[in-house]
Amino acid sequence: MKMDEYFERLTSYLLEKNASLAYAQARTWVELLWEDFETTYARAGYSYKGKN
Repeated sequence: MKMDEYFERLTSYLLEKNASLAYAQARTWVELLWEDFETTYARAGYSYKGKN
């Protein structure tokens, strides 16, 4: 599964939980949170195995 497919699934899930968000807002949240996860994981000293 490609990252875009993951982002789509997570965006849809977020929109189900919070209908007051626009699609673009939900997608932005998903992408920013994913980037934050990657950064935090790397700073914690774990060897990041890629997006998969």
